[in-house]
Amino acid sequence: RRIVARLESLGAVVEYDKRPCSILLKCLFDENASSPVVAVGLSPVRPLSDDDLALLAAFPELTQICLNGPHITDKAMQHVAQLPRLELVGITSTEVTEHGLAQLAGVNSLEQLLFGDVTVTDDMLKAVGTLNSLRSLGFMASEFKSADFERLASLPHLSQLAIMDSSTDETFRNLDKLHTLEHLVLFNVPFTDDACEQLCRVSRLKKLRINRTTISDAGLRHLAGIHNL
Repeated sequence: RRIVARLESLGAVVEYDKRPCSILLKCLFDENASSPVVAVGLSPVRPLSDDDLALLAAFPELTQICLNGPHITDKAMQHVAQLPRLELVGITSTEVTEHGLAQLAGVNSLEQLLFGDVTVTDDMLKAVGTLNSLRSLGFMASEFKSADFERLASLPHLSQLAIMDSSTDETFRNLDKLHTLEHLVLFNVPFTDDACEQLCRVSRLKKLRINRTTISDAGLRHLAGIHNL
């Protein structure tokens, strides 16, 4: 309880397990602390030190964490990487680089990785490409300095990719290398007709959501070749 109070005093949002047994404990004993903490969202307003993030070790049931703010660096990721049941990590407006992301490679339970307001480099994509349990990857309000998605081709389970409100200085390259991709979301990104032609070679693609892109009618005709769509 003291650790939860400490995190909440720093602006963190703490969520408890909502499974029936945990709800029953809450009803019987009015005791949230009896339910395992499964999600923590950190505030961008109140900086947390490395010692503060070490408090996360007290929550072995933690499955989701959202890191927010420029005070979050690669050093903080060593504490995140120690969470044995972590399934989702959100990284928004932080100073985390490819070195911090590489520390997540040993988190075998990690399935979802979401970025917001970051500058994506080729080295960052390369680091993400080592997270072998990853199934979903999302980028929002981000800038791609390099968009070579071949770096992700080694991910054996990546089935969902979303890119929203993001910019790049070049066409997204090698999307056709993502052979396990089934669901693609593109919103307000410079996605071109040439990239559409690449998608025809993503044989497992089943769902495609496109909005506010630069695709023309010619690009849409390419999509007719995706048989599972």
